[in-house]
Formats: sequence, C-alpha cells, structure tokens
Amino acid sequence: MEKITTYELFKAIRRNLILIISLTLILGLLGGIYGKYIKTEEYTAQTVMIIVGNDDEKISYNKLLLNEKLANIYSQILSSEDIYKNTIKELDLKNTSPSQLKSSLKSEVTAQAGIISFELSSDNQDKASDSLKEICEQFKLYVNKYLKTDNLAYLQDVSVRNDSKKDTIKFASLGLILGFFLSLLFVCLREVTSQKIKDEAYIRDMGIEVLGVIDEK
Repeated sequence: MEKITTYELFKAIRRNLILIISLTLILGLLGGIYGKYIKTEEYTAQTVMIIVGNDDEKISYNKLLLNEKLANIYSQILSSEDIYKNTIKELDLKNTSPSQLKSSLKSEVTAQAGIISFELSSDNQDKASDSLKEICEQFKLYVNKYLKTDNLAYLQDVSVRNDSKKDTIKFASLGLILGFFLSLLFVCLREVTSQKIKDEAYIRDMGIEVLGVIDEK
C-alpha cells in the first residue's frame, strides 16, 4: 500500500488551495440560494400569557405555590387534542390534522411565575398568527370550563417573526463548512490514490533500489 506523509498532504493542500477555496465558496453560495429562494419560508408566531389573581390580594408565598400548581395543570390541558380540533374547525384549516397543529406549537411553563409562553411555526404568516390566537382562546375556554376560573391574561400580544433570513445564513454557513471539508477530502484522496512518482524516497519505500537521481534544471 502506498505510504504518504503529513507533509506531503500539506503540500498537496497548498498546491490545490484555489480549488479548495473555489469549492468552498460555491457550496456556500448554493446553500445561501437554497435557504433564500428554494426552501419554504417559515414564520413563528409567539405570545406570552400570565396567571392573574381574581382579587386585590398582594403576591404571597401561597399565591406563588398556587400559580405553580395551576401552571402544571394548564400544561396538561394544553396537551388535549380537542383544543387543536376546535382551532382547525374555527379557522377552517384544510389539510391540517390536530396532531400536525399540536406538533407545530411549542409551549413553556414558568411555574412559580405563572407564565406560559407559546411559539407556533408555519409556512404562512397569517396562518401562524391566527392559529396561535385561536389556540390561546380555546385554551382559555377550556380553563374556564373545567376549572371555573378566568385568570389568564396576555402578557404579550401575538407577534410574528420571519425566520427565513436566519435560514439563509444557516444554510450558507453549512454550505461553506461542507464545501471546505469535502474539498479537503477530495484533495487528500486524490493525493493518496495518485500513482505519480514523487521522489527517490517514494521509489525506495516501494522496495526498489535507486541507481541514481537526475536533477531537473
């Protein structure tokens, strides 16, 4: 098997530096084009709700404990598929199943503070906003129906951000990284599999006696 030293690989990389840079930039450019023009746009709607008291009593340790318990109960209510079925029915979301809508929603409960944050992803800006608003309203209805309380308020109104620009940067960066490593791998493999005689040491390593060396001028 042909032997190759690290120094020889380093020299091969230097000789093919333009090729490595070119392939890296090309794949980076292709990644950016994919993220900007080909990949489906993605929007994220977000809002925050808070558990509020039904009286004018100041915040106390007992209230914090109650908020913590209620927040845990509310997180279980959010897992009910009926909320998503009703949302689909109210908005007439065709070709959307409750499980799909549920999987597009991310919720995080900060129990002691009684804060629940929501994020919903969609390929349509209006759909993202309307779906999240309706889910929150259905959620409030379920809390009122089963816990006989109306203690949820919006701490932050529903807003929508466009994540497509982030995708462009992300895919361009991935393209650059992938292009760099693939070009390095290509150069190294080509050097290893090359049958070109490099110098007299290369011949000796093959077990062949070298009678003399002619210097190139």
